[in-house]
Amino acid sequence: MTGDTRPFPFGVFVPPVSIDMALVRFRGINGNVIQGTLIIVDDDDNITMPNGAKINGRSISADGAKLDGIELKATADQTGIEIVSLLEALIAGTRLSHDYLDDVGVDDHHDEDHSIASHDDTTATGAELEALTDDSLADALHRHSELSSPDGAPDRAVRLNTTGGVGVGVDATATLHLKAGTAAAGTAPIKFNPGTLLAIPEVGTIEFDGDHFTITNIATRKVIDRTSNIIVSTVTVASTAAETLIWTAPMAANSLRVANLFKLHVDGIISNNGPAEADEVTIRIKVSGVTKATLSPNTKTLAAGTTWHLEANATQRTLGETGSRAIHIHLAIGDSATGDEVTVVDVVAINTTINMDVTITAQWASAKANNTISLFQGFMEYKN
Repeated sequence: MTGDTRPFPFGVFVPPVSIDMALVRFRGINGNVIQGTLIIVDDDDNITMPNGAKINGRSISADGAKLDGIELKATADQTGIEIVSLLEALIAGTRLSHDYLDDVGVDDHHDEDHSIASHDDTTATGAELEALTDDSLADALHRHSELSSPDGAPDRAVRLNTTGGVGVGVDATATLHLKAGTAAAGTAPIKFNPGTLLAIPEVGTIEFDGDHFTITNIATRKVIDRTSNIIVSTVTVASTAAETLIWTAPMAANSLRVANLFKLHVDGIISNNGPAEADEVTIRIKVSGVTKATLSPNTKTLAAGTTWHLEANATQRTLGETGSRAIHIHLAIGDSATGDEVTVVDVVAINTTINMDVTITAQWASAKANNTISLFQGFMEYKN
C-alpha cells in the first residue's frame, strides 16, 4: 500500500509509509507510527530493537519510568505492593532470596561471605544459605558458626550447638556458656553496668545498682552475700611474746558504701601453763594497722586442745577521712567453767579514703612452751 492514500472502510485513513517500512499500529480510527528502523512489535507486545534486543512491553509501567515486575538485583524501584506480591507467590516452606531485593552491594550484609553453609571456610553465598533446611542450618551452626572480629578475621565469638546452647568464645555445654576470664583488663567472663533496680522485683533476676548485687527469689529481692579471705592452713603462735599476725582481710581504699555490713569469724585451739599473769594471751583487731579493739581474757588454766572462737560484725555508718563504723566483737575461750569470754561493742573512727585492711594479732605475755594458740579457720563475709 505504499503511497496509497485511499481511505479504508469505516473511515480509517492510512498515511503514507516511508521507505524504511515504518510499522503502523491501529488504535480506534487513528494509526500511530513507531519511528525508527527495524523496530518490531509482535502480537505478544514484545518490542524488538534494531540491535536484536527484546523488551517485554507488558512490563512497562504506566508512568514509563520503571518495570512493574520484581527482577534480580534491580535498581531500587520495587514498590511495597510489588514486594508483597512476591512474598504471596512464594511456595510454602521456601525462603525469600536476598537476590530479589534491590540495591544489594558489596557493603550490604546479604552480599557478605558467610561460613554457615560451608562449615569450613568463609565462602558461603546467600543462595547456599537459602538452600539450607531448618535441620541442616542448625547442624551447620553447631559445627562452625562464626562472627567476625572488628578486623574482619573470624574469631568464633559465638557458637551454637544442636540443643540450643550458646557458647561465647567456647563450645557450648550449657544453655549459655562463657569462656574463662584472664588476668588482662576487660576479659572478665561477665560484667554488669550499674543501673536502677526494678520497681517491682521479678523472680529469678540478678541486678546491680552500683553498690550491691541483688537476687530475687519468689518476688523477694535480697542483697547477695560474698565470702572472702578464707584460710586453708593452720597458723600457730607459740613460745613467743612477740605480737604476731594470724589473719588478714584486705579492704581497699574507697571501696565501701554507707550501710556496708561485714561479718568475720576465726576459731582454733589454745593452751597455757596456768593462771599466772605471764600465761595471758591478748587478741587485737586492727584496721589500717590501727588497733580498734583489744580483747584480754582473764587468765585460767587452759588444757591442750581448749577451743576458742571470735565472732565480729560491723556496719559502715559514714565515709571519708572521718568515717565511722559500729562494731560488735565477741571472744570465747573454753567453756563457762574453765574459760572466759570478752565482748567489745563500740563505734570507731575509720578513714575510708585509705587502705582499710582488717587484721587480727595474738600476743602472749611470756614466751613459754605451753603458751600456744592456733588458728584453724578464718573468713570474712560481706553481707551486702
